Amino acid sequence: MVNARAMALLLAGLAAGAGCRAPAPVPAGRRLGEDGPAVWLVDGRRAAWRSLLAARPTTLVVFATTWCGICREEQPAVEAWARAHPEVPVLYVFSGEALAAVLPELGRRHLGGGTLTAVVDAEGRLADHYGVSATPTFLVLAPDGSPRATHHRIGEVRVPGGRDPS
Repeated sequence: MVNARAMALLLAGLAAGAGCRAPAPVPAGRRLGEDGPAVWLVDGRRAAWRSLLAARPTTLVVFATTWCGICREEQPAVEAWARAHPEVPVLYVFSGEALAAVLPELGRRHLGGGTLTAVVDAEGRLADHYGVSATPTFLVLAPDGSPRATHHRIGEVRVPGGRDPS
């Protein structure tokens, strides 16, 4: 069930065309530690955020929520983008939601199919750090976690030095 504040933010965001709005679960301005927060992978393992970024020169991070209709609509296009760009890891981050709440939705949506890695940032520290207040938000990140580009639709995403999706 969505609380009144979350519903008001959602409706305001949709009216503004900004996507689904998510209430910030963490006070603004919290900085990430050296390795970033530990996040949950859907298999139940914990991983340091920066360890997920270090493997490749560029990572696409998709901030989404389980209740966002636009996120659901964009999911097939995100998966197609991931298949077209196997050189770019795609991390699908559910920020501010508990792992137990995300798992049933992942099962219903068949998220990933091997093309995406779903990550749960239950405390919302990643969204806070990157200033994400609407979903979906697509960040192109460098290996050190610094943003190279921010987008709100998958069709806008271009990988620096990479090929454009076609």
